[in-house]
Amino acid sequence: MPRTLGIRLAAHPDDSYDEGIHQVADFPDHLVETFVADEGLSSPELAGRRLRWFARSFLRNNPDRAGIYCLDIIKNGFQVYYGDFMEFSRTEPMAWDNDGLKVLMSYVYSLYDPPANHYLRDPTMVWHKGDKRSTMSIVSNGEIFPDVRSIFAQGPGAERTEVFLAGRHPTRQAIIKECYRIPPFPGHTGGWGDHFVEAEILVNIHRLGFVPGVVRLAHEELVPFGAQGQTRITTVHNSSRVKHRMVLADVGQSLLRAKSVNDLLMAVYDVLEVHRTLANRAKVLHRDMSINNILMYPRWAQATNAQVLEGIPPFIDDVLDGELRTPGERAPRCLLIDFDLATSFGSPFDDFVNLQERFGTRSYVARAVAVGYTVFARHTPLYMPELSEAAQDLYINAYGYERFHKYNDYDDAEFHGGRPHTDDEDVWASANRVRNVSYDHRWEYDVESVYWTMYSALLRVLPQGYIDEKNSLARNALWQYWHILRSHEFNNRLGPNECENLPQDTRTPLLDCPPDAFVAPFAPVMSDVARLLFDIAQHVRIPYVAMFIKPRHDDHLHEAVQRLILNYLVRHTGDPIKLTPGRLRTSALEADVPTQVLEGPDVYLSETDSGAEDANWPFQDLSEPTAREAGSLVVSPLLTGTWSYPYFGEDERARKSPCSE
Repeated sequence: MPRTLGIRLAAHPDDSYDEGIHQVADFPDHLVETFVADEGLSSPELAGRRLRWFARSFLRNNPDRAGIYCLDIIKNGFQVYYGDFMEFSRTEPMAWDNDGLKVLMSYVYSLYDPPANHYLRDPTMVWHKGDKRSTMSIVSNGEIFPDVRSIFAQGPGAERTEVFLAGRHPTRQAIIKECYRIPPFPGHTGGWGDHFVEAEILVNIHRLGFVPGVVRLAHEELVPFGAQGQTRITTVHNSSRVKHRMVLADVGQSLLRAKSVNDLLMAVYDVLEVHRTLANRAKVLHRDMSINNILMYPRWAQATNAQVLEGIPPFIDDVLDGELRTPGERAPRCLLIDFDLATSFGSPFDDFVNLQERFGTRSYVARAVAVGYTVFARHTPLYMPELSEAAQDLYINAYGYERFHKYNDYDDAEFHGGRPHTDDEDVWASANRVRNVSYDHRWEYDVESVYWTMYSALLRVLPQGYIDEKNSLARNALWQYWHILRSHEFNNRLGPNECENLPQDTRTPLLDCPPDAFVAPFAPVMSDVARLLFDIAQHVRIPYVAMFIKPRHDDHLHEAVQRLILNYLVRHTGDPIKLTPGRLRTSALEADVPTQVLEGPDVYLSETDSGAEDANWPFQDLSEPTAREAGSLVVSPLLTGTWSYPYFGEDERARKSPCSE
């Protein structure tokens, strides 16, 4: 690692840190200004390698830093590096001559006065010194969010998404989501990548009333980096980006923290109900259903102007309790977040090409999405699952007989309301139908993603009292199956003149394996859970788009999976399998490959070459926000219980983007 570095002037008189050069282990991370490395003097082959790695790790762990300049001392000279949220770039090797010294001085001045739009720090993210640790607060839209901590950080890349949790009180917290995006320019008519789709969709979903189970937007903004509200930042690619920030009102926990299998399955049941409600009522498909985006044990922010969308269906607690609560009292066991890849039916930005280029999370994405078109499979469809007598009574009591009748199959040749083929067709007819169908993101694909999410979570959770014995069948099978899930990649899309042989998704064996193989990776107490997953897989693996008459209802697969889960929950109402929250079964693999370090052709430095121009540069006081006058800031109403939802009744088509102001 770099041996020395420069740090910022101490913000408090009693701090022991002075501006200057320090050893790496002697300082708080947030005071770092630059890294200097000299490994290249003794080992030329290491020149820059460890420096890039260390700086990349620093950027990942310091979300207030948009970029960092570094100096690498090499034999007979030096190189200057600049890294930002996208990648690294560097100068050519410079000698210790006049030209080299000019570059060296530019590097020094760039630490204090970066070149235009190359902001090194986000002034709205403020560090505070504590007795035991430093804490961060975020200033957004004139509100302070104290005690912020990162809960998800994406590695360097095009957007560098990061998610924070603000507030310590369990019922008064907020989520802050940030990412760097390409801004829309005046008169620009580009595609989805130039628009803030997620915020628009969230506003549209809750416009006429809250949809329980879907996260709510409190506000959004473009983060001001410079004076006069300057928001654009220049990357190593010399492209313009803006930092888009959303404050979300509701929080939840990972499925991997489930207290029981029943709790986890109830969350999955409800997320399917929420998903089909969104598709039917709000005309929105999520398209990235995954372990990161389906949360359980939700905690809803209390809004002073709360109103719930009319016609909200019952959720799993209403079904199992046998009592119909009023729509305002119905509370799902799930929280659906991250609508960054969602699509609204009829949106001009969601054409065929764009949908193919916008993928979900690779381990959980549907097979058809992974390859870009429908995957052919020689499987006979199954009838809509039947409910047990007890489950059927609860179902009809909650939803009514009309919905129960709507999805049932009443013909021997009917499967999920469709017909796979005519009497005189063979397998080639179905294969040709698959080939001739253009790609369209069907509702079933999101249900398949929910299946992969549920499957991976149930593989990992640890039943109370269970120990994975070394070299046991269950443990070895777990490692094998988990490797298949984690190593899954998107297949390359075919060009117009390429062979149309349908590729095999690497997860297909997990759907097609026989019952004994399905049970293999699970603890003995989870055998009935494995049976449930096996039964669901038989419905998920069918390419319904290849059927001669497709299913009548787009949400037919939602219904099938929910019926199977309901049967399980009714059977196990009194004997839930208890889990160990926060502990998971071992699944680490040596096959995980670290991300490669990318480099650009050059580095961006300040053009300043005179110390006089920089003599009056003011060190910012880290204890105070720099975006606004401190007196105008208030603690966010989300954290004080006085929040009012701001977007009711607003037409999403008339809503102004923050970039348009």
